Amino acid sequence: MFTRDVKCQKTKADYYPNLVKSEAKIYDDLMFRHWNVWEDGNFQHVFLADVEQNIIRNEKDLMPGEQWDAPTFPNGGKDELAWSPDSKTLAYVCVKKTGKDYAVSTNSDIYFYNLSTGVTTNFTAGMDGYDRNPAFSPDGSKFAWVSMKRDGCESDKTDIIVQDLNSKKDIISRQTGMISSVNLFGVEMENPYILLRHIEVSLLCLNYPYLKFQILLMQN
Repeated sequence: MFTRDVKCQKTKADYYPNLVKSEAKIYDDLMFRHWNVWEDGNFQHVFLADVEQNIIRNEKDLMPGEQWDAPTFPNGGKDELAWSPDSKTLAYVCVKKTGKDYAVSTNSDIYFYNLSTGVTTNFTAGMDGYDRNPAFSPDGSKFAWVSMKRDGCESDKTDIIVQDLNSKKDIISRQTGMISSVNLFGVEMENPYILLRHIEVSLLCLNYPYLKFQILLMQN
């Protein structure tokens, strides 16, 4: 699995190929610039491929023709991608909106791509705020992510959600706020845990089903 920029929109160079020295840009909709980065018609897509003797073969774009980025731009990275333990499902984060809807939205969703069927489903459909940092448990039965409740509120309270993928029921829902990321989802014997980053301490360990937090590392 890897990501690559894919050109999905025409630019000035496509409309006026003879104007090679022109620095003009053509836009007819938002979002034409994010902070100091101009949109250039390219979008980051998630790819799957076979690797044989260090050579990539049989590349497949999981988002063909889609005009949005995964991981999300500008801050998304490998923490927005997660394999299921059986390698049958790839989770990725994306804001699948364009124009003004994209410019004003903070509603990122987590999508599951099924390698067997080639079907992509929106796992967090109906959840309106940021949904990020997907993580599968080692046995594949549970899934954790961080979530904000409201769209348009990028500084909303961030909570952690853990769902049992078999029963589709949340084990932990809106358990706590001020979580910045899920770093690791693991199980030690009968003691499952989630490592988290918190804005007031460097590292927390959440043990469930007891739902108790343990501070592992304080900020200096």
